[in-house]
Amino acid sequence: MIVPIVRLDARNVTKLTAVNGRRSEYRDELLPAFFLRVSPSGARNFGVTYNTPAGQRRRYTIGNAARTSLADARDVARRVLADTIKGHDPQQQKVAERRKRRAGVLTFTDLARRFMRENEARLADTTRYNWTNIIDSEIARGTFGATRPDEITRQDVRELIRRLAEDRPYWANRTFEVVRRVFTWAVSEDLVTATPCLGLRKPTPERPRERVLSSDEIRAVWSALEPEGVIGEAVRLVFYTAARRREVLNARWMEVDLVERL
Repeated sequence: MIVPIVRLDARNVTKLTAVNGRRSEYRDELLPAFFLRVSPSGARNFGVTYNTPAGQRRRYTIGNAARTSLADARDVARRVLADTIKGHDPQQQKVAERRKRRAGVLTFTDLARRFMRENEARLADTTRYNWTNIIDSEIARGTFGATRPDEITRQDVRELIRRLAEDRPYWANRTFEVVRRVFTWAVSEDLVTATPCLGLRKPTPERPRERVLSSDEIRAVWSALEPEGVIGEAVRLVFYTAARRREVLNARWMEVDLVERL
């Protein structure tokens, strides 16, 4: 393979050719480990070479030059070289991640989000909103969500739900329902072989709430809200819309239509 050294720039990246009809690597004069590989077919890819901590020579492909800018590719090359200084092997890590992706879902969070993508059309709006919120706030942020689905045990599910039930018993029930539904769906899709939720129950008994505030109680609450700022406004919005408390507190501007007042 021919390896000329040139100062790569935005212009010559698109014009350099395979020398004598053979695949050629153009080393960058500014960052010698960084290169542009040009094939006789005209395909061109950025890459970088480095030595592993064990002294092995590696090549890391950054991406197609038609879709990756020279500046971005140089930045990636610098990050790769910086990682090798820290003792990492970026190419080996990339290969490992690729194998995981080919094997299927990486983590329970990945599985839960795939479940939502494939099932959201059949869910009610409120259910879809609440379940997405649970995945983002209770699952994705903890070790439970970072664990591979086939490594999650019944005890892991119990601990997650018990922790939530200490101060948010009904929210713990909703979280358990999401976890249970995701695993049941994953078993039906042959993404996992079994569910750790089998035989487990919701941590908190639920009773229908029939009590409503009287007019005097509503007036008393309204009066108490006057100096409460943002929280007061949130409670007022619950009264005005009959939306759930969590829906109001987690609302985003993209969900509000000021023109239609919806």
